[in-house]
Amino acid sequence: MICAKVNGTEVCLPKGSTVMDAAESLGIYIPKLCAHPDIPPQGKCRLCVVKTAGNNYTLACSTKLVNNMEITTNTPDVKKKALDALSQFNDMSLMPLTPEIEEIYKYLTNKKPTRGRKAEKTHALSFDPSLCVNCGRCVRACSDIQCIGALDEESHSLNDNDCIQCGMCTTVCPTDALIHNSSVPQLIKAISSGKTMILQISPFVKINSDTHSKYLTNQVSVEKIIGAARIMGFRYVFDQKFGTDVSIIEDATELMQRLEKREKLPMITSSCPSWVNFIEKIFPDLTENLSTTMSPHIITGSLIKNCFSNLKNIDPMKVFVVSLLPCTAAKDEIKRESLNGMVDAVITANEFLELMNTFDIKFDDVMDSKFDNILADNSATPLDSKICQNITEPTLCYLHQKYNNEELNNFNFEHLHDFKMIRTSSVTIGNRTVRAAVCNSIADARDFIESGKFHEYDYIEVLACPGGCFYGGGQPKMSRKTAEIQETNALIEKELPYQFPQKHMDDIKLIYNKLFSASVGDSNNNLLHTTFSKKDTPFLEMKRNITSLPIVAFGSSSGTASRLARIFASYFNTLPVQLNMVTMQTLQKSSQIIIFCSTFGDGEFPNNAQKFVEMLSDSNEDLSHLSYGICALGSKDYQKYCFCGHQLDKLFVQHKSKRLIEMVELDSSSPDHGECLFELWAAKCGTMLGFKMPDLAISTNYTVKVSKNPDDIIHKEKEQPLGYEYGILVTSQVITPEGFEPKMHKYQIKLPPGVIYQTGDLVGILPENDEDAVKAVLDELKLDPDDIITVESSMPEGYNIIPPRVTMKQLFSQYLDLNGIPSRNLLRAFRQFCDDQFAVERLDRLLNPSDSRLFDEFVKDISISEFILEYSRHCKPPLDILMSCIPHIWPRLYCIASAPTNSSVIDLIISDRIFGDGNSRNGLCTSYLKRIPEMSKIALKTQHGIFYYPKNVDTPIIMVAIGCGIAPMMSMLQHRQALIYEDKLNIGSASLFFGCRNKGTYPYLDDVLNNFVENKCLQNLFVAYSREGTTNPYVTSALMDRMDEVWESWKDPNCVIMYCGPPIGVPDQIKTIMVRISMKKGEMSREEAEKFCALHPHLFESF
Repeated sequence: MICAKVNGTEVCLPKGSTVMDAAESLGIYIPKLCAHPDIPPQGKCRLCVVKTAGNNYTLACSTKLVNNMEITTNTPDVKKKALDALSQFNDMSLMPLTPEIEEIYKYLTNKKPTRGRKAEKTHALSFDPSLCVNCGRCVRACSDIQCIGALDEESHSLNDNDCIQCGMCTTVCPTDALIHNSSVPQLIKAISSGKTMILQISPFVKINSDTHSKYLTNQVSVEKIIGAARIMGFRYVFDQKFGTDVSIIEDATELMQRLEKREKLPMITSSCPSWVNFIEKIFPDLTENLSTTMSPHIITGSLIKNCFSNLKNIDPMKVFVVSLLPCTAAKDEIKRESLNGMVDAVITANEFLELMNTFDIKFDDVMDSKFDNILADNSATPLDSKICQNITEPTLCYLHQKYNNEELNNFNFEHLHDFKMIRTSSVTIGNRTVRAAVCNSIADARDFIESGKFHEYDYIEVLACPGGCFYGGGQPKMSRKTAEIQETNALIEKELPYQFPQKHMDDIKLIYNKLFSASVGDSNNNLLHTTFSKKDTPFLEMKRNITSLPIVAFGSSSGTASRLARIFASYFNTLPVQLNMVTMQTLQKSSQIIIFCSTFGDGEFPNNAQKFVEMLSDSNEDLSHLSYGICALGSKDYQKYCFCGHQLDKLFVQHKSKRLIEMVELDSSSPDHGECLFELWAAKCGTMLGFKMPDLAISTNYTVKVSKNPDDIIHKEKEQPLGYEYGILVTSQVITPEGFEPKMHKYQIKLPPGVIYQTGDLVGILPENDEDAVKAVLDELKLDPDDIITVESSMPEGYNIIPPRVTMKQLFSQYLDLNGIPSRNLLRAFRQFCDDQFAVERLDRLLNPSDSRLFDEFVKDISISEFILEYSRHCKPPLDILMSCIPHIWPRLYCIASAPTNSSVIDLIISDRIFGDGNSRNGLCTSYLKRIPEMSKIALKTQHGIFYYPKNVDTPIIMVAIGCGIAPMMSMLQHRQALIYEDKLNIGSASLFFGCRNKGTYPYLDDVLNNFVENKCLQNLFVAYSREGTTNPYVTSALMDRMDEVWESWKDPNCVIMYCGPPIGVPDQIKTIMVRISMKKGEMSREEAEKFCALHPHLFESF
């Protein structure tokens, strides 16, 4: 036997065994493509590289074991060699995604995404967090389109929260992390068991001619679909319009009964299962208003099992009914206790295509076929009614025909004012006028109910999916559903009124007589009707209670406003909502609203607040009954500080609302980031609302388990920060003269494989603390740097970057910011666990919210590490509390100063950050980059920024940069250089106005920029020196001085102007100057010049 060690574990195998054999015997994965246990090794792909003692690399498939061999398979350098080998071996743009290939990529790329929402499965939908790329599409579809917000709360299951199973989230998910559950295995099992398979097809289903596509391409005819179903093994195929016709009769009959008794009005349709879920969860008081008529496909299933099977002498227990629908919620509907067994499975268009692929059926080979007759005789199928987008029209037509003895020739819908997707109509039936409303949007339906206007109607139909059943959650994906909905609605407007011709009425009578042995509208109630009831979960109960409490809403771009809203709402046991979820009807019914809103960009509202602002701006409603409070967030480093908070205040004043409390402005650039002001304001606001504020005790966001294992691989190969990958620092260079402060550096960083960027993008660098500071803090806290911590976070997705396993040293080096300013929460944590009376009294004084001057003075010149070293003598808070209260290291964003040509190396131009008394302190990231040696690993991620190069290369650009704001302009110029090398013709002109202190400040940049001029990448270069004593020392002066050159580019309305530099003053000055230039050179009035300048893209970024 030959004995060796693989990753430190001993293994003994017979002579002749390979390293691959040894690894597999231990369950250790080594990637491979060319190797297979049944064939001799070749070593062609070279993916199975491993490292042996002496740092020798070898191939596991062909290397024989020798005694005492030590093998390492999973170190970063080994994985890199394997990944490089895969790149060289693979000559395909995209490798086939087989399980074996996916396993290789998963192992080598080592991405371990975590999502706040856990994997879960409802009756209709499934979520797989491992496929989620955190794009946010599903969240926005649920909150902004459907106005549900079920995906906003990561900690609540879709089974327990207000999810209505509509499936709109699945239609926008790019990775199939959210899908509707497949019933295909269940169908294959039923077919193979010999059951009588019966399929009903909805007229709204769309199926592709391409059986391998999940996206709608070309539709096939229903005759082809029926033919394919018969080949699969469906003995009978029925048109679901049969069930629709019966549901119309039953709904009409029930409506007239309610009208006569004047009870449970308005009657609300129950044909849409998502809408039923919505009522039962969100507005349970309206449950009794729901029609008791089953949905059309359930009716068809019920009659097949209870009537048709008897006519055909088939045992109902051996009948398997399948509904082919555009609806995901129907999968949930058939699991209702009152409906269980009437329909055995619901499939969508894509599942039908999956069945076709399973049975190797192609539409080209399928013969057309027709629907079967549910009456089970040889007469013509009595289902020739037209497809109608709603059941309201045929229901009222039927009632008009029945009670007035004439067909309805004039049926018109009118759009309801203030509701985009609601149409109304009225019909005289007998001696009464019946008012009806149809809504093809759950969001408008919600507003309709909250407004109280629904009480003005007798009959209300709601289809949950925008655009109706044609665009249900189970339909194939469409690239632009909105455009198709508009086209469909335009066609609906042109449709003739729905009619019940006499022949059709005769056919329906025949159905009732033959299947029910009853007259029309007098059927067996158990076969066609059901009941509905309120759905209760603790989470839903909490959300319902919100209506009796003040509204707490937020508009948040970075997450701070939403975090403060959650904290404030928790004081009186409620939940915050996005501002976009607050409707005018909600404001009319509420007496108090508290808003937390940030300002980003050039005074812009966050995306989740824009709809609310537009609603308030466009409305003239009197909201004098409403009291409001606003917590505005911003940074005094920017010109439009807390601008959005002030705009909201003005809007509420215009609507005559009353200030409950004066607006508070939280400055993120202040020493405590506005925490003290928030505590004071929140306490006062709570008192004004009549709530007693709870004591501010520290809670933890983490559960930690500490263990020891000196042989654990985590000591040598640390896990990546969540959401980040490791790049390599290639070069580090000071580009300012000796003695110049602050120094400017040029760094070159090699991006990890697979990480890409575009011209103008940003890179986020996650720095590390100084090693000496980390060691001192760990020693003082009596923490072992080699301890291994298993971490579980309760924080929402995106807030935690600490991986599941870290060492104590890695935690305090990479994740907990020891260089920053102590937060009030950190002081509060030490106060909570402190027994020393002197220290307690001092901390109480520092934390006194009525006088923040002492705290501000204290944190002015002390770092977190220095605070811990001073106060840990008195107490040592638990590790989970420290992890929750020490601010975490956040990525420092830098504009990439290069363009993505063939190189995977990016350039950064960064100035040292110096601050504190006497400029004695250094920024965490700038000191980190200076400190680490070349070839060190750096945690990073790229992201899109403000800047981009115009799509039309002939577009002129004007660039203005100050200091290291030159970085994105360098990226633009390198991009232009690449265009020139590609022989692109008619490239637009480029002008650069660059501001710095003195001549010779940046000799490296001088050379590079002059080269760009010589190479024709840059047509105009103007440098302004602010400390040379010249008459016009600033870039703004240079713009005015070079008015002719500027106008030559600016007169093109597509010309793009870019600015990167300090936020105060300069951006607004540039805008004013461009208006002046337009007035003078373009001979425009001020108003004309302002409109002309507004046509130009302004790409402004400040630092």
